[in-house]
Amino acid sequence: MEATAEQFRTCATTGLKVHGPAENLIKTNAVTAIVFLLVGGIVGLTLVLTRWQAVHLLDDEWFYRMLSLHGIAMLVAWMIFFEMAILYFASAVLLNCRLATPWAGWLQFLLMFVGAAIVAVEILLGNADVMFTSYVPLKADHMYYLGVIIFAVGAIVGCLVFLGHWWWPKRKNILRLDAVGHLRRCSGGDYSLVYSRTWRHHLHPHMGMGSGTSPNDGC
Repeated sequence: MEATAEQFRTCATTGLKVHGPAENLIKTNAVTAIVFLLVGGIVGLTLVLTRWQAVHLLDDEWFYRMLSLHGIAMLVAWMIFFEMAILYFASAVLLNCRLATPWAGWLQFLLMFVGAAIVAVEILLGNADVMFTSYVPLKADHMYYLGVIIFAVGAIVGCLVFLGHWWWPKRKNILRLDAVGHLRRCSGGDYSLVYSRTWRHHLHPHMGMGSGTSPNDGC
């Protein structure tokens, strides 16, 4: 389906054409990322107050539970949601073109959001006190790992949407070489981030033993 002129607006600052569906995806992913950053910051504050011996807010069980949630929110969810926003910005706005498959972008967001929600609920229910790394011998409920897999699949869908924006125009010889180089650099960095953050740390828990942090260790 071809994009109509009504789907674009011109940025008053940069002069770039902004595709409406792409802009909606950029804003949705970016705002969701900031929400997870806020959640992770609040949870991190409870951890600091627990390690402060004069307060000692949480008991041992909830300390590790909140530490698990803090790791997921700060080192996975907010970073990769924001990466998705950057991918759509780089693939549509910087190239002054439309987002070819907005439906795939919304599929990416839905999968990642549902996966992150499942993981968060499982942690808060006490079914996944496995820290950020999920290393053995720590073990979580199967729903936790299902949530991680759903989140990872969503991230990969977003990467594929992005990669398609330089592979197809390059194949048809309709994309400038400098733009192709720009997209290659972005795609390499972003795809490796998604792979290392999501698959390496969560889908391969047998990789090694994680080092714990005791809530009784003072600052």
